[in-house]
Amino acid sequence: MVERTQVESYDEYEKVLVHLGEKTRIIECGDGIQWIIQQARTCYGKRTWRSDKFCRTKAGLFYWAGVRSGEYPRLDALPDSFPGRSGTICDGEVLPQPPACKSAPAAPCGSPAGF
Repeated sequence: MVERTQVESYDEYEKVLVHLGEKTRIIECGDGIQWIIQQARTCYGKRTWRSDKFCRTKAGLFYWAGVRSGEYPRLDALPDSFPGRSGTICDGEVLPQPPACKSAPAAPCGSPAGF
């Protein structure tokens, strides 16, 4: 059985970098390839987190999260790009510069993609 701390859609996920209020947070993805901006939603009375933007550069992360340098020291401490790979992944392509994030399609409440 998978622990709740290992599942990105749960409050207990262990790789949360920062909460940007009650309904937005930034995590490191479980596969260790990108940062993810997530939005909280309530489904059947339970809060879950839906991945919204997928970012490989700090500039893209700051842009899509709507934050500025100095607001969140933990984000300021991140490297300029996600460690381990060069370039930016958007829709399967490696791009030299931002746009560094892509959006996830919206999923109806209760669907597998809506976690």
